[in-house]
Amino acid sequence: MSVHGRQRVAHVLRVKHCFLLAFSISMCIVAWRLSKLAVLTLGLLQGVAEAESRRAADAAEAAYQAAFKTDTPADEVALDREYERALSIGQRAFREVAVG
Repeated sequence: MSVHGRQRVAHVLRVKHCFLLAFSISMCIVAWRLSKLAVLTLGLLQGVAEAESRRAADAAEAAYQAAFKTDTPADEVALDREYERALSIGQRAFREVAVG
């Protein structure tokens, strides 16, 4: 092979090497950006889930407090029954508001 031919082969190999290096760097950047996007997405979903859970819990607490009859006699059995009744209303309100 002539000197010119060897120089041409060396040049082609350098170009291929540069291309592969640039491609590898590009893939690393893409992977880094995807990981950042995944973290942001998970954070957003977690925030939404927490907000929805808080909203459902607030609705349940409000329903329980509204349903509980404060004029219930100070008798253990009567208070237990009233508690269970108001609790079931609160649980129903939670299920109606909760997502999933």
